[in-house]
Amino acid sequence: MHPLSVLAQGAEDIVIGGSIPMTGVFAFAGVGINAGIQDYVKIVNDAGGIKGRKVKYVPEDTGYKVDVSVAAFKKITSQNKVNVYYGDSTGFAKTINPELDRNGNILMAGASFATELNNPQKYPNQFLVGPDYTEMFGILLRHIAKEKPGAKVAFVYSDSEFGRDPIDESESLAKKLGLMFQDLEPGLPSTVMETALEGRHPHLDRFKWETLEDERIAGAALEEMGLQPLAARIVQTLSGGERRLLAAATLFTQDPLLMGLDEPNSHLDLHQQIKLLDRMQYRVRHQGKAALTILHDANLAMRYCDRVLLLFGDGEVEGGPTDTLLTEERMSRLYRHPITRASTKAGPVFVAM
Repeated sequence: MHPLSVLAQGAEDIVIGGSIPMTGVFAFAGVGINAGIQDYVKIVNDAGGIKGRKVKYVPEDTGYKVDVSVAAFKKITSQNKVNVYYGDSTGFAKTINPELDRNGNILMAGASFATELNNPQKYPNQFLVGPDYTEMFGILLRHIAKEKPGAKVAFVYSDSEFGRDPIDESESLAKKLGLMFQDLEPGLPSTVMETALEGRHPHLDRFKWETLEDERIAGAALEEMGLQPLAARIVQTLSGGERRLLAAATLFTQDPLLMGLDEPNSHLDLHQQIKLLDRMQYRVRHQGKAALTILHDANLAMRYCDRVLLLFGDGEVEGGPTDTLLTEERMSRLYRHPITRASTKAGPVFVAM
């Protein structure tokens, strides 16, 4: 009999290809995954390979981007006879599935445990090495129901595709198991200051933390919105109006050239509405910014907007300068109710008749 090392010389390598996120938002895991596969390959090959066949590892960095992962797959499989492939995301797994089906000789596994992928009929060439996300929740919920019947449970999850994956089915299972299901909370708890600091993320270099200057900018934005005394509060404990002010403070912390605000006045008292829109207008008038906002209050639009776009709900739209476009006739059609325009010391206002 020949030793395994001799047999390996006469047989094709077993090739492991990999779309590995060694940079980007998932690099904290991708770097470790890459190192782990490299260690595995070395250990196996040092022991003579697998039934005499050496193992070859061919990775490509993807930055955790689906299009880059697809390009990496095509490059690796065109240059190597790949047997096993590591995929870096659910999006990539679903996108590349037709290619796997056409090839028929590559088994793929990876970082995703998406419930959808746990379907041998739809994904016959993809392998999950453990329970999918919904099954993981089920295991935990059944254990809780066994150890503490009738216990209260709440789901805290990331507002992402894989975070939302198990929620609906697990909510139903929790109720079937007799568990007291509480409101769902997307995202991990964070403080008001931590949330405001998220506005600085576009300004940070990769893998860098916020600086004292970033904290100063966020603190100033919170002070501007009257939230500095609540800086240490958990966001989930805030009222709807306070959360709306925090969203504005986070936007001001980011300091973009174009500010986008969706109904910024909702949940706010009148003085808070005016304060928020005053601060927005100040940035437009004195800091060279632009603002695009959705409003349902014609009086606020008249007071703060240079131009408006009216959406009548039947596909008709009109756009133009605010002072010429906002008329009694148009407002009556827009709100489907008779509207009159009156003059005040603060300027024209619209009143329902």
